[in-house]
Amino acid sequence: MSDIDQHIYPDIPGFDIHTELGQGGIATVYLAVQKSLDRRVALKVMSPILAVEPDYAERFVREGRTIARLSHTNIITVYDIGVQKHKLYIAMEHVPEGNLRDKLEAHKGDAEWALSVAGQMALALGYAHRHKVIHRDVKPENILFRENGVAVLTDFGIAKTISSDTNLTRAGAVIGTPRYMSPEQTDGLGNEPQTDIYSLGIILFEMLTGRVPYESENSMAVLYAHVHSPIPKLPQGLHDLQPLIDHMLAKKPEDRPADCDQLAEIIRLTRRERHLAMKDAKPGEVGEFLRDTLEIPVITEQKPPAPEPSSSLAEKSRNLIKALSARPVWQYISAAAAILLALVFWPDSSPEQEAA
Repeated sequence: MSDIDQHIYPDIPGFDIHTELGQGGIATVYLAVQKSLDRRVALKVMSPILAVEPDYAERFVREGRTIARLSHTNIITVYDIGVQKHKLYIAMEHVPEGNLRDKLEAHKGDAEWALSVAGQMALALGYAHRHKVIHRDVKPENILFRENGVAVLTDFGIAKTISSDTNLTRAGAVIGTPRYMSPEQTDGLGNEPQTDIYSLGIILFEMLTGRVPYESENSMAVLYAHVHSPIPKLPQGLHDLQPLIDHMLAKKPEDRPADCDQLAEIIRLTRRERHLAMKDAKPGEVGEFLRDTLEIPVITEQKPPAPEPSSSLAEKSRNLIKALSARPVWQYISAAAAILLALVFWPDSSPEQEAA
């Protein structure tokens, strides 16, 4: 490391910083080595300006400890958190395979992949919500991927603990990323699980179509659209997923899934119905489905096209959502279902082992 590098990188005792991984408005993330365990970590160092705000450091550490207690396959692991010489830092698991933003174009319109990622995030958020933590900034940049393909939720920087009146932003402030914010966040609210469900719905729509439902160069126009504009329709070939999108992007929080456990179950059953429909479909139907969904040429027999299976799937999806929304989700999720969720959403390989 050169003298210039040593001058640029912050001095955090116990860590050797190797290089900068990324920089945002309030923090910079570095690739570092935790000396005590000789393991690579992502070291997030907050802007020094934040440390001078009254009680910020105390709240940062207190809420950081709450987040560090979260232990889930699809949530980033936090190793350390603290304050050194007015520098606030978090040492986290280093996840090397990039974020969802990097993979959107390659997987555009891949419904199976999109539902798998959304299902994993529903499981992660459901776990966080059960531990009284709302993320409030779910977006593609905050979904990382391990080497084995497992999706990991990170950056709880503006998270809110449900049982606490403290948070890392000023009370009443509009927080989040405009394109992924819920309607209630535009009013400075959004302390309920349904806020994260809405943001995940935006991401699911973007994975399926390659674009967010509401977009403008003017952030205020985007926020207005979240509150007032109708939910856009999915393209042909994905119509069966419209009821799911409509449910997740409902303008009123009470019209969205009751919680992320219910959402995860809806996604699991939706994937199952799609698998069955594809298995039972005739050759012409499969060709039409692939052509509409993946935008690739498919050779089929020269005969009148069979009707799309999406209309019946959409009806099944609507009935499924109504049925699950009408009763408490615990009536549908037994221990066996929980195991099945893991088998369906997780890739075949096991999660990467932490470096010792």
